[in-house]
Amino acid sequence: MILVVGFSADYFIKSRFETYTREKIREESMDFVIQVNNAYYSAQNTWNSHAMKGIGVSAMEKGFLLTILDEKGQVIWDAKGYNRGFCSDLLIKMEQNMLAQYPNFKGGYEEKKYVLESARDDIGTLIVGFYGPYFFNESEIRYVKALKEVLVGAGILSLLLSVLVGAVVSNRLSRPLMMINESARNIIKGTYRNHAKLKSTTTEVLELSSTINALGEELDRQEELRKQLTADIAHELRTPIATLTSHLELMIDGIWNPDEKRLTALQKEAERLGDLVNDLSKIAQLESAQLRLNKELVNLGTVVEQTVSMVRGDYYKKGVSLEYHGMSCEILGDARKLQQVLLNLLNNALKYTEEKGQVVVNMSYFGEMTRIVVEDTGIGIPKEDIEHIFERFYRVDKSRNRASGGVGIGLAITKAIVEAHGGSITVQSEVGKGSRFEVILPE
Repeated sequence: MILVVGFSADYFIKSRFETYTREKIREESMDFVIQVNNAYYSAQNTWNSHAMKGIGVSAMEKGFLLTILDEKGQVIWDAKGYNRGFCSDLLIKMEQNMLAQYPNFKGGYEEKKYVLESARDDIGTLIVGFYGPYFFNESEIRYVKALKEVLVGAGILSLLLSVLVGAVVSNRLSRPLMMINESARNIIKGTYRNHAKLKSTTTEVLELSSTINALGEELDRQEELRKQLTADIAHELRTPIATLTSHLELMIDGIWNPDEKRLTALQKEAERLGDLVNDLSKIAQLESAQLRLNKELVNLGTVVEQTVSMVRGDYYKKGVSLEYHGMSCEILGDARKLQQVLLNLLNNALKYTEEKGQVVVNMSYFGEMTRIVVEDTGIGIPKEDIEHIFERFYRVDKSRNRASGGVGIGLAITKAIVEAHGGSITVQSEVGKGSRFEVILPE
């Protein structure tokens, strides 16, 4: 980058000086024309050789070789005729100076002619010779040389500073990034709790570290939930399988008769296995993101009312009051999936509400949205569990009794269905007082 800047600066200086010297040559030439004309008029419209010599010698000192001709083409004064050796040395020196500054410079002797005029007619011709297409005098050469030295010095200083700053910045960035990389490698190996503890003033690095640490914590938590799920599934499978195996062995050995009572018990154990398989299929469906909706125009009020009717019998058996206050409302959605949402919420409310408790379902408009609220007077949800309640495999009750929470997938599926409809679901709860689930759906 520094080299590019250096070459660009050198090109810019050369270009600007070229423009400057070309303009200087033009102005000096016009000044010589004016001087010759004035000298001619001052001598009563005659050629004063002494005055012409003074102008010519002064021009030679500036690097210009003048030739003055009268109207008939006769030479009045000629620099080469005056001092040919000096003129030759002057041109050679100019060439050397230009090549010293620009080794590839191509130049040579050039002449420009200017007409000398009086008030009414031409009085002669002025030929201005110089080293072209342009040249630098001694002071200009010194200036260019000094400027290049300054640029080279600035370039070297910039290079040293950039190396120093680069080393400092690299150290401040590379060390935190190496720590973050090590943390990421630990996550790949399955060590999720080995967090990168950084001290950095770089916001992006801190954000990256925070993200990696949060990823590790989430993976660790998910791993714990999966381990718990595996243990739960093993326990759930072990009990009905052991019961089925022992009962069947006793029947096969002829110790027990396969009467209706024993066959009914075996049927219930088989149903438990079937329920567990259904839960596992729901988990697979949620994890593979295959939650597909068959949307159509449905009356949400009818769906909610039918769902409430479906569970009234269970509520009656447990002695829990169930009330519904709703209205007719059409939305674009999947009626079967929406019914599953209500069933999950109502079954959870019944499961965690004691006898003589109450569950109320309210449906109302909320701006351009429809709101469904399922509120119970159950045991409530601990504060530390509320933020995790919709996560898959998470169970508030960590016991292995399926009657107290299943495998922790129902509310995760409920949230997925609601969000697939463009809505949202939230929960408010207090231990000992009950819970309030609120579903918001677009009309």
